[in-house]
Amino acid sequence: MNIKTQQIENKISIILNSDGRGYKYGQ
Repeated sequence: MNIKTQQIENKISIILNSDGRGYKYGQ
């Protein structure tokens, strides 16, 4: 299980999405 990795990816995704680029990390 990569729960920690998943949480980090979710945080990165949120950061990138708030950056206004609309880029979804790992999606």
